[in-house]
Amino acid sequence: MSAEGVPRSNTLYDPVLDKSYSIVDVRSGSDDLSPEDDQNTSIGFIFQPLENLTFTVDAWRIEQKDLVGILPAASHLLYDSLLRSEGSSNKAVIRDANSNEVVQINNEYLNLGVRNIEGLDIGLVYDVDTNLGDWQFTVNAAKLSKFEQAVDPISAQLIAAQNEGNAAVPSDRTIQGTGDLIKQNGRPEWRVRSSIDWRLNSWGAGVSANYVSKVTDTSTTATVNDEVITLPVDSFTQVDMYTDYRFTDGDILSGTKMRLGVRNVGDKEPPLADELAHGYFGSLHSNRGRYFYLNFSSNF
Repeated sequence: MSAEGVPRSNTLYDPVLDKSYSIVDVRSGSDDLSPEDDQNTSIGFIFQPLENLTFTVDAWRIEQKDLVGILPAASHLLYDSLLRSEGSSNKAVIRDANSNEVVQINNEYLNLGVRNIEGLDIGLVYDVDTNLGDWQFTVNAAKLSKFEQAVDPISAQLIAAQNEGNAAVPSDRTIQGTGDLIKQNGRPEWRVRSSIDWRLNSWGAGVSANYVSKVTDTSTTATVNDEVITLPVDSFTQVDMYTDYRFTDGDILSGTKMRLGVRNVGDKEPPLADELAHGYFGSLHSNRGRYFYLNFSSNF
């Protein structure tokens, strides 16, 4: 409610002028908000069929009513175009009196309706003791099974206009932030981390892999054979490795550990996405190439 205006400048498509240019989106609080009413439900199980084998399963659900959020700036521009075709305008969109270009968008927080999110977290840990050392196999997976956002009143009008073929709301423009949002932008369906760790006396080593499934970037579209296509963002897997040595009791360096590791063994680059100043989804992927590190730690 009390958030001060935070300006963001992005290149946006203005359907009134039929061109893209830099527009300032000022996000601020509003005293017209009502509080969210959220309900969280979860249930989990731990199954241990063997002393060295453990399974975990957690199912969860979040229902958010009167969700507080921001209407995408692109939707404000489409709404302005729709209202102007009917003889009025969107008061949130401020235009220059001479050029008719958008000076800024006064984007206040709104109650956007209901959002339902569901997921499943699965874990497995298996320990094996052998003459060649102690081994631990670990897998943790998170599946996003539902991410649905109810259509807010403004987006509902935009979708209806598109369905009616209203040229004020071009059919090749995606109405963002509504419907089934799984696999869109920063919401992959799967995240998985697996690892193998080994230890023998003072020596240890391990390898791990982090996987994020593919998503689509809805901010970039193309129309192919009358079908609107969003930018596909490939899945991403990063592999890390390490080896270490722990000095044991009796050594002059007792309590000291040295570790040599390498991150991003395959030197993989993040998949391309239309993200300002990055070119990739920073919330999902890393732009760090292969790099080595050496850690030295001691307890005393």
